[in-house]
Parts: sequence; structure tokens; C-alpha cells
Amino acid sequence: MDAKKFAKFFIPAFIAVANLSEAGWFFRKIYDEKIYDRKKMNCLEHSSLEDKKKLDIKETIRQYDYEFAHKFYTLNPSPKAFTDKLISEGTINHSQAELVNRATRHWPLMVFHGIRITKDPTFPLFDFVLTCTESKFLDIKSSAGAITPWQLMPETIKILVSAYGKDPFLNHEDIIYDPYGNIIWISDENAIILHCYYLRDIKRRLGFKDFYEGAVRIYNAYVFGTNGNRNLERYSHIDRFIMALKNLDLIEYIEEFIEIYQRDDWHQKVSKSR
Repeated sequence: MDAKKFAKFFIPAFIAVANLSEAGWFFRKIYDEKIYDRKKMNCLEHSSLEDKKKLDIKETIRQYDYEFAHKFYTLNPSPKAFTDKLISEGTINHSQAELVNRATRHWPLMVFHGIRITKDPTFPLFDFVLTCTESKFLDIKSSAGAITPWQLMPETIKILVSAYGKDPFLNHEDIIYDPYGNIIWISDENAIILHCYYLRDIKRRLGFKDFYEGAVRIYNAYVFGTNGNRNLERYSHIDRFIMALKNLDLIEYIEEFIEIYQRDDWHQKVSKSR
């Protein structure tokens, strides 16, 4: 579905919905129309294992095991040549290409930690839309003081570190405090981990079974807190979230680039071993 058809159908329909708790239907509608392949989602499920040493991700989500996700983020291979080709073919526009270029580095870590923490295979798609809405994957500081592409307030980060600081993947050395104990910087991976816990807890508190059912209300609570349902009447942030749903089809190109990178990396290893 192209952007014009999306806007023509979904935005008027969304505004017409009286009970916004049903707005998750729109998210599921996008999902069912196969902007993102359901089979790809199913392959990401894995059992609930808490101990890092017991995690056996390779048997369940081989494309996004932690070793690869961490390496991919660290090396940060540029998709620019790939997205330039997509632009020349008329597949995506320049704005979409920039979003793909920024998001690709984070995607394997977002998938790995998102499913590890939330145990919900629908989470990475919701999280992708949320991040597109909040920052378009730019590392920015908001006027209110929120930091990282996931726009976490430093005070919220401190609370989450206190609650989930024993997560085996959290690196406390990658959190910088000022002399007064205020957080002034946090690594991307730490931010990914902590905001996944934050969203998991929001979903539980609001009582939704998954991140599709409660998409709009969970996002609203992420922005305004779980007592901020009255802010649903302020449609600007909700409109941005709904419009960002169209970016789900960009995940296809992110994953295609990752697959190309993995294939080339494998060929290089084979060549060196000969």
C-alpha cells in the first residue's frame, strides 16, 4: 500500500474510531496485508531463557544471534550503495533511503534484545515504528531532555538501571554520569535494552496481550506515562505514529542488506581459510 492510499484510508478511519483502545486493529491490519512477512516473524520466536550462558539463539533466530548483532553494530557497514541502487530503480525515495541507512545498524540488536526481553515476536515491528516516530533513528536530544534514538529521559534511565541493572547484556561502563549523578550519555545498546524493559512493563500495566493489540495506547504511555490516556485527545503524536506505520515495508530492505552482508562476510571467511 503506497503512502497516499495509506493516508486516505487509515487516517480518517482512525480519527473516526470512538474507542481508541481498538486502534491496535490498524496495526494488525498493516501486518495482515503483508507489508511485513508473517513467516519472518514466526522464525524469530524463542523460548524464555534468562541466563545469558543458557541462551541458544543460534537454533532459533540464526540471523540475529547476539554475536552477529553486536558485531554488525560495531562494524557498522554502510547500506548507502545498496539504498542508492534502490533509489535509482525507483523502489524507495531519498527520505526512505536515509531512514534505512540509519536504522540498519540498530536492527539486529533491536530484534535480539526486544524478543529476549519482551518474549513477544510482534515487538520488533512496534519498536521500529516507535523509533521512526520518536527520532527517525537520529541520535538527538529533545527540548525536554530525552536522549538516544529511543528518546528516553535521563531520570527514566536511572529508574530502569536501578530496576534492571543486573541484565547480563547491560554494560554499566557505557553509562556516563555528571558530578551530580545525572545521566548525560548512554550507549545505544544499553538504551535498546532499557527501553525494551520499559515498553514491556507498560504493556503489562495496560493489560494488552501483545504490541499489536495495544499499539496506540502503549505508544501514548511511552510518551506521556501510563496515566496519560487523556493525551490521546491530542492527536499530533498519535498521527505521527499512525503515519510512521508505512515505514514497516522498509524492514524488507534492511533485512535484504543484512543478508547480503552476511553472505559476503561468509564468502570472505571461506576465501581466507583456503
